[in-house]
Amino acid sequence: MAKQVQETPHENDGSSEGHEWIKARLKEVGKKVKDLADATGQPASRISEKIKGKTDFQVDEIPAIARQLELPVNVVMARLPTSGAGVLPEDSMLVEIHGAVQAGKWTRTVKWEQKDWKYVLAPKDSEYPFVYALRVMGDDMELVYPPQDSVVLYAPYEHYKKPIVSGNHVIVQRADGNGQFETTIKEVNISDDGRILLEARSHNLDYGPIEMYKTDGAPAYYGTDSLKITGVVLRAVIERLPPAAGGKQALPTRL
Repeated sequence: MAKQVQETPHENDGSSEGHEWIKARLKEVGKKVKDLADATGQPASRISEKIKGKTDFQVDEIPAIARQLELPVNVVMARLPTSGAGVLPEDSMLVEIHGAVQAGKWTRTVKWEQKDWKYVLAPKDSEYPFVYALRVMGDDMELVYPPQDSVVLYAPYEHYKKPIVSGNHVIVQRADGNGQFETTIKEVNISDDGRILLEARSHNLDYGPIEMYKTDGAPAYYGTDSLKITGVVLRAVIERLPPAAGGKQALPTRL
């Protein structure tokens, strides 16, 4: 665990700009320092001191700041030295749970409002700085992800640095014909003859495989414009498992 320290004034770290990138980002998203102050419950003058590098930001302020800057919380965490209670372990990061994915039924893609985002502590991954999380609903992947008790951490496909292979668990998106998109989660199975199948991992035998096709020249997704892989699961946090044999509660698992 990182050492906890009190927030005290200190000299700037040698950069005459402090954290001026925050002001630049606020301008990009049409906000002001006052918006950061309101979001964190502090006077604007206090936030200005922190932007100038005179005092540290507190770790528990980062989620609210990230929402205002419209950036992933772990990206803001990496750029801002923090102090005070709740300092994260150096090898950990906070990942925002910004919505849910239905495993089994196609559901309209809906992102939660930022005020409703939750956060999960995950190992820091230097290979994937852009990591997001979704709560898993439905029973299509119940053999791997107990519904409602599982959170998958995924990298957007455009940031995923490896080929899609059999065994990958993926976030899949399809057009619903009305200008909107529907999303689910599946396991990839690439057959010997090159067919790409999206399969369930469930006791429910009603879920059959879905065949998809790969087109080139689409860095943001794998597949076609109408059916595509938009994210690849890196790991999962299982918050609570069903009782194991003998009635004992199984232990939470991180995959």
